[in-house]
Amino acid sequence: MDNCIHDRTAGFNAAIKKQIGEKQGQYDALVGNLSSGALPSEVVADIGQRMKALKDEMEALRETTPPQDFTTEQITAWLELLKADPDDRAIHLLIERIDVKTKTDFSITSTLKSVLGENGCGGWT
Repeated sequence: MDNCIHDRTAGFNAAIKKQIGEKQGQYDALVGNLSSGALPSEVVADIGQRMKALKDEMEALRETTPPQDFTTEQITAWLELLKADPDDRAIHLLIERIDVKTKTDFSITSTLKSVLGENGCGGWT
């Protein structure tokens, strides 16, 4: 279970690092634009505002923490609520794919596997 949490955290951190890298690239391009020569003051002001916004976005990303895992009890309670009072939107979110083999034989692939993981991460172990 700890390994699964580590894998999700590593994936989250990699995604955040990638987003920060993309924003840093945009920031660096703006610095290049500023250093390319004489620009009208309106353009310089616009570039400065965008650079400030990018810095703020990068700082917010750096401070972002991984989402908390759901407990088995939380997932069970949510599924029981769905069972007691079905919600079409929630049920559609749970269905990844429906494979129809014949008129009476079909299988449903749930999205819960991607939430819980292949080895019961965060779920039924």
